Amino acid sequence: MSAHRSANATVAAHGAKTVTPSDSTVIEITRGVFVGTTGDLTVTMADGHDAVFVNIASGTVVPIQVSKVKAATTASNILALY
Repeated sequence: MSAHRSANATVAAHGAKTVTPSDSTVIEITRGVFVGTTGDLTVTMADGHDAVFVNIASGTVVPIQVSKVKAATTASNILALY
């Protein structure tokens, strides 16, 4: 498991990658996740626990550190922010 990123809330993300929800694909630990289209965001947090963020609105940046965006996610147009 990757270590948590040091979060400095005053520093913006410096990169972004499109994420396709998957139960098996592990991504680099994020600084945050952008949700382009409203829905639920199901993730594996950097500490290894799963969480569901319900009804995330379009255009929202969720400031969470995750290693997976899971297949149960109903939100779309997702970007991992680094």
